[in-house]
Amino acid sequence: MKNSFVFCILSLLLLSCSQDNSTRAKVFFAFPERVSNVDKRSMAASVDGFTSSTWNGQINTAAEIDCYGLYIGGPEAANQRNFCNEKTTDQELMRFGRYVSAIAAGSAVEIELESDVLRTVTIVGMSSSSGECVSFDGFSPPSLLYSFPRVLHQKDYTFKTGAQSVPVVINGTFDNTNPEIDHCRFDSIEEPPSTAPSAGLLSFNPSGAYDFGSQTVASSTTTLITITNSGTQDVSAMSASGLSSPFGFAGGSYPGTGGSCGSTLIVGASCTIDIEFTPVAAAGTSQILTLAYNNGSGTIRTLTKNILGTGTSASTAVLAISDGPTYNFGTQPAGGNQQYTFTITNTGTVAATAMGGTGLATPFNFAGGTYPGGGSCGTTLAAAASCTVIVDYSPSVPSASDSDTMIINYNDGLAAQVSSRGINGVAVAPANITITESDPYNFGTVVTGNSASHIFTVTNVGGVAATIASSTTVSGAGLAAPFNFTGGVYPGSSGNCGVTIAAGASCSIEIHYSPVSPGVDSDTIQVNYNNGAVAQGASRDVTGTGILPALLTISESDPYDFGSIPSGSVAAHVFTITNSGSSTATSLSEVGLVSPFQFSGGSYPGSGGTCGLTLSPAGSCTIEVAFSPTIISTFSSSIDIQYNDGASAQVASRLVDGTGLAPAVLTITGGDPYDFGTVSTVGSSSVTFTVTNGGGVTATGISDAGGLAAPFDYLGGGGFPGTGGSCGGTLVAGGSCTVTVSFAPPGMTVYNDTLVINYTDGVSGQVLNHGVTGTGVP
Repeated sequence: MKNSFVFCILSLLLLSCSQDNSTRAKVFFAFPERVSNVDKRSMAASVDGFTSSTWNGQINTAAEIDCYGLYIGGPEAANQRNFCNEKTTDQELMRFGRYVSAIAAGSAVEIELESDVLRTVTIVGMSSSSGECVSFDGFSPPSLLYSFPRVLHQKDYTFKTGAQSVPVVINGTFDNTNPEIDHCRFDSIEEPPSTAPSAGLLSFNPSGAYDFGSQTVASSTTTLITITNSGTQDVSAMSASGLSSPFGFAGGSYPGTGGSCGSTLIVGASCTIDIEFTPVAAAGTSQILTLAYNNGSGTIRTLTKNILGTGTSASTAVLAISDGPTYNFGTQPAGGNQQYTFTITNTGTVAATAMGGTGLATPFNFAGGTYPGGGSCGTTLAAAASCTVIVDYSPSVPSASDSDTMIINYNDGLAAQVSSRGINGVAVAPANITITESDPYNFGTVVTGNSASHIFTVTNVGGVAATIASSTTVSGAGLAAPFNFTGGVYPGSSGNCGVTIAAGASCSIEIHYSPVSPGVDSDTIQVNYNNGAVAQGASRDVTGTGILPALLTISESDPYDFGSIPSGSVAAHVFTITNSGSSTATSLSEVGLVSPFQFSGGSYPGSGGTCGLTLSPAGSCTIEVAFSPTIISTFSSSIDIQYNDGASAQVASRLVDGTGLAPAVLTITGGDPYDFGTVSTVGSSSVTFTVTNGGGVTATGISDAGGLAAPFDYLGGGGFPGTGGSCGGTLVAGGSCTVTVSFAPPGMTVYNDTLVINYTDGVSGQVLNHGVTGTGVP
């Protein structure tokens, strides 16, 4: 993590107090050692403890912390009198009672507290100009200079009796979320600070890294480094590690020939170690010396110091090749070529001569086949100058490991020399793109004006990523209408292929087929890519067949006329629906009919209909529509068959008309009853009745209902309508006809009867009654 690291700045181990008072707890705080040696901040102002606001410098990283301050507040009155203010706002930052200050990095303290009380624990960090820590409690101002103390951690804890651990984690870098303390007011301290458990503490003198500087190759120089125990306990088990050629202890082992350190070091004492630098090459190097020891309290501590030095050559040329110790060309595709430019530098003091390059063999070679491969190196190289050579890695077949050594031969001014650089690489199969589905992929039959889409999976089965040589994205080519990427551009609306396809990875492209005319269409999906070596293309043929949409028509003339029928009657007709298209019509339904037109039986397709929800190409079915007027009027409506033609919603229509007329109504002229008057018992009398149809439709089924009986009868005795009568089985609307009736009384009395005629009014059967009477006389 850049400029940041995380470490545990303290561990809290709460132990139940060994005293009888079970409400007390012992809290152990262990502070970390310094992370590394850093330059101290420059501070120009004197400090009057926490009562001053003239500190300079600012803590930014954990590596800068020399000393810690620990503050523990609580609800007790004594813990409310002491407080610290924040630097920027001068507002109160915390109140506290118990505190311990100037705790050196790597130290520990133990504090006894009342348990089961909510307390605020605040930890601050400081940097001192000398790296040492002296108490600054507000009563005896120290002479050392400190940075502004920065709050590293502040959190509420309730310390319980019994063993428990409370970890505190602090980031390695600080900002404004870690406020700085400007000044504190110390009114009184009721509980004295606890002291840190005694422990040994070693330090190097001089502190920081030690640099031997520049030394001639093969020469030796030594230095004494002092180690001091500034702790409160003797240390033991001292040992050193980390040094190897060209560094080491003088004489070969710790503490070195001139060193005085052993395995122990008492409190306040110092000893020395003797470090030797013998460079074997004209180059700079550094190592870390690690000193381990037991600090006297059973804890193994380590102390580190960076040791540096530079080897120089005496009046010779020394050629160094860049990118050591081994340059890795990485993973390359077989059949490809990768070049790299190495820099050769003469770090010596005279010119190198007789320079040349050897050692390389297929698949490695100098670019173009000979040294320097198009680079700038020649046969000589002046002191402190640089030049370049270019090397090709051109594997022809996959290989788990290719390696070689580039050798630069030269004369250093005294003798022939060689400088080399190991090179290696791995050759894998080039990228290889495949596209799923059979070849060709068939979109099937699609209605013109409609579209079908399909997602194809594109997979790189090769060993390196597939890319495009001259484009920012992997591109698709080859498609033309009626085939295209959904949305109009690669990789299609639901596709996810992008700039590269990693080895072994897959992505998707989405293609749609949108025919505009009937017939077979075909095309090719082309995905162009670079396989790591050369341009390639992966393809998949596609095909599809465009068909005409469904087309429904309804039989009969337009409009179809149901004619004139009496109100209250029903006229039905069967219509034929035919699909003359090439696609199945779906979702058939009727949406247009209104009363008095409706499907026979009340619902689609009518009692005598056969149509369903679909109709196949060239298929036919029927619907039965009824006209049932209830009033006298002219009516019109539309049969609208709604359907999907395979591409969109459509409607097939047929207009229908009809007229509702009044039913037939027959009436008979003459009084009712008709009186024949007096007729001789030996004679007879006859009358002609006129029957008129006053309705709007023809009366049918006109016949005698058998109402007349002697002495009344149809004239002539031959039955209805009597001799001379004109009425038949029907009578048109507005028409008239006649019926003749005779009266021949056999006795002298009054006779009565009824002429009864049956007929159908166009809707139902009706009966026409007309009374007759007469009187017989001598």
